[in-house]
Amino acid sequence: MAATRAMRAREAWQRLYSKRGLHYGGTGDLSLLKPHLKRGMLVLDAGCGDGKTAEALARLCEVVACDFSREALNSLRSQRDPDGVVELVECNLRNMPFAPEKYGAVTCVHTLSHMVERERAAAAEQLSKALVRGGHLYVEAFGRADMRCGKGDEVEPSSYLRGDGIMTHYFQEGEVGSLFPGLEVVTEVGSVRRVVFGATAGKREVLKVLHRHGAAWGSLRVGENGQLYVNEMGKLEPADIPKAHVERVKQLVEDVVADLDHPEAAQQRDDDE
Repeated sequence: MAATRAMRAREAWQRLYSKRGLHYGGTGDLSLLKPHLKRGMLVLDAGCGDGKTAEALARLCEVVACDFSREALNSLRSQRDPDGVVELVECNLRNMPFAPEKYGAVTCVHTLSHMVERERAAAAEQLSKALVRGGHLYVEAFGRADMRCGKGDEVEPSSYLRGDGIMTHYFQEGEVGSLFPGLEVVTEVGSVRRVVFGATAGKREVLKVLHRHGAAWGSLRVGENGQLYVNEMGKLEPADIPKAHVERVKQLVEDVVADLDHPEAAQQRDDDE
């Protein structure tokens, strides 16, 4: 049943993106995320669609863009400015083929809104894993004040399937952040604007949520060759540490990473002390 639903959803998006021209015009709004972006930073645009957000990111960063719709990726490649988009990947957000802690920032714009609850949880776990420590995750999702909320067949609470085969979930405040228990919510903003489609007027609500993945000091890593590296802007670079302190710092890094991976053991040790 789940596989059938996912297949039908993919087919619906393929039909939408196969239509001539860009489905989503303009450029993405990165105002919350932009202060945390650096030139050359490696960024993942997850669920990129036809590239509205990826194109905006690529003006400053190196962007990997992924989507499960091949038609969407083809549209991005042929109709957007591809400079700065270093890789296009066809994949599902619930099973992304990326190494953990690879990206300095991750964006997911109006993609979680089109997943059922089980899929949202799986995708959120993958998005969290993709971030380096100190990195930021930016999510946009539709809110319940949106004019379309309640229209169509309700397949789950606040999730409606429309006639075009696309399901949309409408979030309430705080719900997006609850998908990412390992991340800190930095900012959550609700934006409502009036829109007109033909003879129909109404309002659109968008929730914009910026998360942060821990402290940047957690980006130090001990490589397989025994050398120290720092995960700088999504890229591993040799750490500039005086030789006399390398072994001590390596041990500290290994201890910190072990505590982060097993917080319950670290807490028990602190209690014993």
